[in-house]
Amino acid sequence: MAKVLNVNPNVLQFYVDHAEIPFELLKSKCPHIDTFLSGEKQPTFKQLSEVAKKINVPTGLLLLQTPINVENKRLEFRTIGSIEMGKMSENLRDTITDMEKKQDFLREMVESELSFIGSISIRDDIEDTANQLRKLMGIPIVWQPLAENKAFKFFRSKINNLGIYVFLDGIVRQNTKRPLDAREFRGFTLMDKKAPLIFINSTDSETGRLFTLVHELVHLFLGNSGIVNKIYLDDYSFSPLEAFTNKVTAEILVPKKELLSFSGQSITELAKIFKVSEYVITRRLFDCEQISIDDYQKYTSDLDEAFKEIKSSKKASGGNYYSNTKFKIDTSFFHTVKNAIYSDKITYTQAFDILGVKRGVYKRLEAEM
Repeated sequence: MAKVLNVNPNVLQFYVDHAEIPFELLKSKCPHIDTFLSGEKQPTFKQLSEVAKKINVPTGLLLLQTPINVENKRLEFRTIGSIEMGKMSENLRDTITDMEKKQDFLREMVESELSFIGSISIRDDIEDTANQLRKLMGIPIVWQPLAENKAFKFFRSKINNLGIYVFLDGIVRQNTKRPLDAREFRGFTLMDKKAPLIFINSTDSETGRLFTLVHELVHLFLGNSGIVNKIYLDDYSFSPLEAFTNKVTAEILVPKKELLSFSGQSITELAKIFKVSEYVITRRLFDCEQISIDDYQKYTSDLDEAFKEIKSSKKASGGNYYSNTKFKIDTSFFHTVKNAIYSDKITYTQAFDILGVKRGVYKRLEAEM
């Protein structure tokens, strides 16, 4: 006999009311929904999972005792360049929704708030701010030798230790037919004092992912949510917020004093030394008044052409599914889900749904993460 659950009808009603599906259609797919909403009957896990699937929320959210309104914060995103909420692709919109649901789960599980969220201002000194963030992360000015050839992994670990969750993906919820486009967005941030979250588009280059990660970290310290699609290279004078964020990010990754100590090195050599892209080095040299505007424009134009050739000749590779999944899931998030299982807050099946993995993959992750 299937085990029935203890579902709060008010919570279920909330998510049904906010679902983008007509109630009559939902009722035709889930015949017992009326009795679940009235509290006359409790659903089995299979029945609840079917409802969750139809209204597009994780099953675990329907088992919480209080609902969480996620609609309002979707309007808080800052926009950069030409991107607007109404012009988002379905892939980006669904990725944001998926991350919001993960954040909703985390908010229920995490008890304390992070004091540094929203602790800085764009009026603060650039170098002082960069030093403050380095200190909190435990990163020296010359961080490159510590990172070896894994700069993104190095920073991701330090950011995780602050209590920030970092996710990556290049597709929408394991669907290889729905790839994300780095030309549309490089990443985004969901600001919250208990469960701040950064999402990185893994289809971007390795150095691009690193800059976006630190860029979004700065936005969390500023207390902002938002999407990144163009960073650092454009004339960002139209946005004091982005100008400040980019300058702090660049100072963390390529400190001005360290950069100036390498006089005579080529842009390519400097990019290797500082483990960032040639784009970032070029802009950094321009901001530090080491190259003229004409040289800056010529270098970036040459880089654009080289990048186009690389993209056109590069063949996509799916890679190893398990390794990719392990890389995409935030380690702290996984442990939070695992602890929720052990404390009987959710079942294994609910955990698989929240994580977006199957039982076999979960068991491997459980043994290795």
